[in-house]
Amino acid sequence: MLYNGYYGGHGFKYLIVISPVGLVEDVAGPYQGRESDSTIVEYARLEERLSVFCTHAGSDYKLYGDPAFAASRFIAKPFRRTVATEVESITNTRMSRVRVTVEQAIGHVTQTFSAMDFVRTERQGDGDVCKKYLVACFLRNCMTCIRGGNQISEYFGCYPPSIDEFLEERDHRDPLPPCLDAMGVFRMRTPGEESDEDD
Repeated sequence: MLYNGYYGGHGFKYLIVISPVGLVEDVAGPYQGRESDSTIVEYARLEERLSVFCTHAGSDYKLYGDPAFAASRFIAKPFRRTVATEVESITNTRMSRVRVTVEQAIGHVTQTFSAMDFVRTERQGDGDVCKKYLVACFLRNCMTCIRGGNQISEYFGCYPPSIDEFLEERDHRDPLPPCLDAMGVFRMRTPGEESDEDD
């Protein structure tokens, strides 16, 4: 179930959303290595979650996704090269440069926490590889906030929040992906609810 023919190996897959401020805004997973990207989008309830945040002042905003994604109300993908007009081809070229930032963000996690990239030690049966990856993404975000940005934020000219702002409670309107919900590691406070912590 964990074998992925495209990569020719076993592993888990995650759905990662990167923002122009250089943060991993969302991680859904882990999913079996054999699952397709479009199936993972469905499992992660991405459309449902985007509907909460991607409509503003009567306009819909979209995430730009991998070619394997299905285009939808809140997800855009590259135009098919075989039938693309000249304008669509130019759009594909320009947006492919933007999409590279996702690969850069994934690289930031494995560069910072190099143990996550060692195939011989990160084996599914030898520990909770999946939770370690989620924690690595979170800690990398903390580093980005403390440093005031990274190469992604510099590319877009957008900068991350302070570490205090980043560590505030999650937005109560945002439903977690099923896997994270089951872990029970995130605490969400509803409006008006008092914090249990004094500080």
